[in-house]
Amino acid sequence: MKDVKARTVFVPPHRERGVVHARIAEAGLRPTAQRSVVYGVLLDHAKEHPTADEIFMQAKTEKPEISMATVYNCLDALVKHHLVKQ
Repeated sequence: MKDVKARTVFVPPHRERGVVHARIAEAGLRPTAQRSVVYGVLLDHAKEHPTADEIFMQAKTEKPEISMATVYNCLDALVKHHLVKQ
């Protein structure tokens, strides 16, 4: 099993935060509040390649009840649906 905490995520820079829900839905995912927050954090830090821990800390400020497991699940879904690259 890979060390998930050490992975970083690359988000193409042409994405805009205003279309978060639409992009998630177009990819075939349900645009949940958690996915929107995680994807939004990635968009805000697209040039920085944040780690899962960094994404979690930022997402926690927007959605305090989000868990680390939820962040990992969101990242996995976003990667599988080609919204971000691992």
